[in-house]
Amino acid sequence: MCASETPHFTVDELAKLCNGRLAGSARHASKIVRGISSLEEASEDQITWLAEKRLMNKLADCRAAAVIGTEAVVGTNERGLVVADPELAVAQILEGFYVPDAAPEPGIHPSAIVHPSAKLGTNAAVGALSIVGEGAVVGDDTVIHEGVSIGKNVRIGAGTVIFDRCVIYDRCEIGNNVRIHSGVIIGADGFGYIFRDNRHRKLMHLGTVVIEDEVEIGANSCIDRGKLGATRVGRGSKIDNLVMIAHNVHVGPNCIIIAQCGLAGSCKLGEGVMLAGHVGVVQGVTIGPGAQLAAKAVATSNVPAGANFSGYPAQDHKTELRNTARIRKLPQLFDKVAELEKRVAELAGSADH
Repeated sequence: MCASETPHFTVDELAKLCNGRLAGSARHASKIVRGISSLEEASEDQITWLAEKRLMNKLADCRAAAVIGTEAVVGTNERGLVVADPELAVAQILEGFYVPDAAPEPGIHPSAIVHPSAKLGTNAAVGALSIVGEGAVVGDDTVIHEGVSIGKNVRIGAGTVIFDRCVIYDRCEIGNNVRIHSGVIIGADGFGYIFRDNRHRKLMHLGTVVIEDEVEIGANSCIDRGKLGATRVGRGSKIDNLVMIAHNVHVGPNCIIIAQCGLAGSCKLGEGVMLAGHVGVVQGVTIGPGAQLAAKAVATSNVPAGANFSGYPAQDHKTELRNTARIRKLPQLFDKVAELEKRVAELAGSADH
């Protein structure tokens, strides 16, 4: 790869990067590739992929320098780059072309405020106008971008990146190699009140938030602190933008939570749970390991491990589809009932019924 800001590779170099085999000639192996794009949009200096055999007819109009796919799909194409796992190969090539966002240099920006008792690890960076509070600990190689607020006694591990305008409240814990995107709020009070003397009396939240290693949190998401104990996000879980996680929620390892989901207080997600967009989970509900909830589903009761649920209230997906189909037939059913009522009335009024 050329040591320039925009990386580029030969097709042969990309094949080695993803452990692939070139199906074509040496002429194709030496072609320069400057990016990756879709099958329809790829230009002559880009690489693309073909996941399904049924789309092979599109190769004739594709201009890409190389096409990633399995042996069955691209094994006989002169531009084919044969791999066992096309999705993994695309991920590896995307990493090759990735240019990291501009980050603050290691050290403390002159406009940043770092409390004298705070501890910064080797090569840690604190960007402009950021604040690191009393007793906070920031690990080696961690990068805090511009305008971030790190509270009192916060613990942040090594290799973590916190982007602009995030707020980490006091006493929260962030693990190693965590990635927190702009506008995320971690550790705000949970939404807890009791109604007494004609007013809402606030319940103080004394707990914290623990974000384990290798978690990614999307922009403008919020994770509230526990009332007692910790709100916890398990190792390797990935959270999209605009997700709300309430007090004392426990998210297991390797979960996927897609945009605009809302998790009410004290609910629990087992390992590998997947929540599609705009899913709601009611307070105290448990979602079993490996369960999946379709977009806009609302879990009002516990979901078994490995289940595939949808709808409101969430239920087995096949059952939900059948019920939805029946509901759509209701207008026709009403018409049939009205017709039957009319015929019954006519029969009842006839002389020889």
